Parts: sequence; C-alpha cells; structure tokens
Amino acid sequence: MTENKDPNEAAIADRVARLVRAERTGVLPLRIWPDEALKSAAAPVNAEELGDQLKAIVDRMLSTMYMTGGVGLAGPQVGYMKRVFVMDSDPRGRKPRVFINPVIDKASPVMLSQIEGCLSFPGLRQSVQRPAQVIVTYIDENFQAQRDVMAGLEARIAQHEIEHLDGKTFLDSMTPNQRAYALREITRARKKDAVRGRSSSIKKEAVKAAKKSQRRRR
Repeated sequence: MTENKDPNEAAIADRVARLVRAERTGVLPLRIWPDEALKSAAAPVNAEELGDQLKAIVDRMLSTMYMTGGVGLAGPQVGYMKRVFVMDSDPRGRKPRVFINPVIDKASPVMLSQIEGCLSFPGLRQSVQRPAQVIVTYIDENFQAQRDVMAGLEARIAQHEIEHLDGKTFLDSMTPNQRAYALREITRARKKDAVRGRSSSIKKEAVKAAKKSQRRRR
C-alpha cells in the first residue's frame, strides 16, 4: 500500500490537459438498461494493460461523467468491459479518482439509506440501503496499489459502481417493492418516449408533405 498524497502541479497540469483532449473527442455513448453490458461482469485489468491506452480510456470516462452530470461511472456503462470505474464526489471542485480492479475488503455492519440515481437509468431515483463505510483495495490512476477507508458519499458511489463491474445495478440492491416500483417507472417512461417518438415522426412527415405541396404549387 502506498500513502495517498496530493498530486504536484505538473501532475495536475497533465491531468487537465488530458481531460481537455478527452472532452474534444466527445462523450462516450452511455449504455442504458436493459443493455446486455449492464448485466455482464467486467474482466480484471491485466498488468500488461496498465499503460497509456488505459489512461486515455479513463480520461474519456471522466469527461463523459462530468459532461453528463454524474458523480461516478463504471466501464460497462460505456461498453468498456474491464474492472475500472471513475468517480468525483465533488465534481464542482474537480477531484477525480480512478479505481482499477477495485475490491471491497470489508463493509460496515451499519446500514444507511439514501436516494441514488444512475446514468444508465435516466430519470430514475430511488432510496437504496448500503453499508455506511467500506474498505476498498484498488490500483489508482498512477498504477499504484491503494487501500482506502471510504465513508459517506464516496462509500456509496464506490459500492454503486462496483455493482456495475459485477454485472449488477442498483435495482439489485432495492427491496422487492422498490424494484417493482422502479420497473413500473421505467416502463412508463419508455411508453412516453415511444409516444413522443411517434409524434415527432408524424410531425416530420407532415412538414415534408407540406413542403412538397408548396413546391408543386409553385
């Protein structure tokens, strides 16, 4: 285990430059439930994969997380099926953290309920009960082994994202009644989207027909 230290100015400048480059390449497409990627366990990152390519993927994940208003994002949510997630419990302060091959070594017996959302479940928010504190071992963005005690929002984000790496979602941490309610809300939202889509398609066809009619009259 290595001690967590504040990065120096050069490291900060390098991270900012990388994030700017990542933002220019655009947001990674999010996988929306019930996409199969969200139901499949991610594979561990091998030692030979710890390099510039992984850093580039992590930077794009961070850029996507910030640009979509999230506080955490796991690899499977963007189709990257490796055990990697990023988080920032204070995105306004921009303090990104990277977790490679994270493992929860120990969880507190004290449980807390809190409202959660998920980028892969647009518009859905539900109370989820989780351990108040966890101990997580992982490899950081500098490819150094770490072991952190996490509490509060950080602990909640870490548990939520590690679920994604295990092929699960926060639906699996809900009570049966909560899950049933959430699924009803998802179904309702899809029906609304389908109606909007059909309405939009009808309007487009009507506009096209009107334009054709105008051209004929001319």
